[in-house]
Amino acid sequence: MIVASLAIHIISVLAWPVVALIAVLLAAFSWRGKLLISWVRDHLKSVEAFGIKVELTKEAATETRINATEAFSVLRDRLRSAFDGSARNHEVRQRLEQIVRNILPIIGQNSSEASSRASRWTVYVEDGLFDGRLYQLVDYYPSGSGRGRDYSERFGIVGKAWRSKSPAITGSVPTGEDGVRELIGSWGMTEEEARKVGNGKTSFLAFPLRSATGVQAGVLYADAPGEDVFGSSEDSDWGRAILDRLGEEIARTELVASVIAVKQDVGPVSPRLGAA
Repeated sequence: MIVASLAIHIISVLAWPVVALIAVLLAAFSWRGKLLISWVRDHLKSVEAFGIKVELTKEAATETRINATEAFSVLRDRLRSAFDGSARNHEVRQRLEQIVRNILPIIGQNSSEASSRASRWTVYVEDGLFDGRLYQLVDYYPSGSGRGRDYSERFGIVGKAWRSKSPAITGSVPTGEDGVRELIGSWGMTEEEARKVGNGKTSFLAFPLRSATGVQAGVLYADAPGEDVFGSSEDSDWGRAILDRLGEEIARTELVASVIAVKQDVGPVSPRLGAA
């Protein structure tokens, strides 16, 4: 009760921009904080503590929303800069390139060269701002963008591999409108997400990046046009062969250690990774 009373007192005497920042930081740390910022925005009309009463006007509430949005934007930009700098320092992109260059000839043995070379590869890590989110650490290799996007850990095959801590392969997702419906229905995507991820891709692979001691660092993700580019499933003979070779390449390039180092670097500027 003493802590709660003190918090109310601080909120009652601080300027609204500071209140917004406090709410933003609380929101980043816990689900209670997220409820608090919503409550401040929509319901709080006045605060009274220690004989001090502050009336919160509609104009003040509008200012709070503006400042909260700005604070989130600043924090997200700061985190993205930290992720980008650390990923460069620890050569995440270069290690990913090595893995893909060595694995593509193997993949091409059981699929068309065009399909294997049209595949896209990237790495996801824990988001630095919110629980339950995964952050795309590097742009797609060999070509493409996407760096800096974040998705729910329940999103598609990446979320499946992250939650299960096991590799996953899907070799045949329909394209076009049928594919969109499949991704929405089976992979928990919104229509917008399904259209972005599908976009002519049929084969998908996700490989959890875990250290020898069991530390989960992230997920290696790939997609490609054409069916069964990585095998029909993680349990198929070809799928297991791809995953075994992929595991060897990940170990050889020390990608997991590199990604763990990124998390450690970003921790000091992250509301949540620093406490992990």
